[in-house]
Amino acid sequence: MLKIMKLTASLMAIAAPALAQDAGFPERDIRLIIPSSPGGGMDTGTRQIQTYWQKELGVNLIIDNRPGAGMALGTQSFLREEPDCYTVLNGLIPVLQLSHMTRSDVDYTYEGNFYPIGASRLDVTIVSVMNDAKWQSIEELIEDAKSRPGEIPMSVSSLTNNQYQAAVTIESHTGADFNTIPYDGGGPARTALLSGEVDVTIAGIYASLPLADETRVLAVLAQENLWPELTDDAPTFNGAMGTKVPDNQNREGYFVDRRCYEQHPDRFEVLVETYTAALEDPEYKAQLAAGGEEGKIKPLPPEEFHQWILAETKNIQTFVEDYPEVMGN
Repeated sequence: MLKIMKLTASLMAIAAPALAQDAGFPERDIRLIIPSSPGGGMDTGTRQIQTYWQKELGVNLIIDNRPGAGMALGTQSFLREEPDCYTVLNGLIPVLQLSHMTRSDVDYTYEGNFYPIGASRLDVTIVSVMNDAKWQSIEELIEDAKSRPGEIPMSVSSLTNNQYQAAVTIESHTGADFNTIPYDGGGPARTALLSGEVDVTIAGIYASLPLADETRVLAVLAQENLWPELTDDAPTFNGAMGTKVPDNQNREGYFVDRRCYEQHPDRFEVLVETYTAALEDPEYKAQLAAGGEEGKIKPLPPEEFHQWILAETKNIQTFVEDYPEVMGN
């Protein structure tokens, strides 16, 4: 009996440091990887909540922009980090799925490699031009793109984003033919419109707010325009064109390596609880309201967001199969 008691005490002594370490999580700064360029919608949204999330965590939340290859570069580098919950990914749906469905050099999958801390921004897609553009309506733009195939340059953030999906479906449903140019992130894609590199851009409503004074929205890719004050009271694309283009949007969230979720559940819960608390911070909400952005955050808890992503993955797979000539490897 004495030997058993000594053995038990020894095992408890060995386990104690590990338990204490988890109980004190986080004990050092947490790195948050954004796989897109500074100035884009993901970068802006993350910097907005950074102050409030790190206040809840009690350590610094270090933002690390790693753009490239349609977000695949930063995402792959995230998965090379130690899966100890000290590194978080700012991810975008449908990019996480489209990357591995359409790129032969990407071997990660959402189901196998990621698990969500929670959802953040929901951004519905719009078609925008400069204020002095010659097109006064989406109908005029589409007719011009049909009469001058391949001559009107239009920017999208990448070939693995929902904005490229929108470009593909718009052309498929209308017969228009744009010169669609992918950029490495939403910021560069929208800057291309301001600089005159392109004449049209497809982007998210909230991501486009910094351009609002210099641009006009021609159409909203949703069944109803619920954001008239942010979109120049533009018509819906289908309402104006009489088409059945699917609604288009992206959903942003924060993710851990799935091994963090499985191997360190206590640490994962700390990330969830602190993120949830940051979303409810009155100062954070006031900051969003001051910029007219209070409607962009559509939080979902981890499991609900996870189930939504799994369902959306099936829709994205169907889209890729329907358009193999433009979405294939």
